[in-house]
Amino acid sequence: MVSCSIFLLGWILTLFSGTFDISVVSVIWDTIFLQGQDQIIRIALAICKIVEEKSLRLLAEMEPEE
Repeated sequence: MVSCSIFLLGWILTLFSGTFDISVVSVIWDTIFLQGQDQIIRIALAICKIVEEKSLRLLAEMEPEE
């Protein structure tokens, strides 16, 4: 399993601009500027949760059926 800590520092240092499309980044930045810097961690955790769920689903699909 891959830990989100691998991605987290890069996301925070670039405020997500180095990883995501500009349309996604603009929504993230709007949220941060309107609701405060505490949202940075909240957003990062939400993204990690989404990635985790998708990764687990993909792993389950790859397992051979008995």
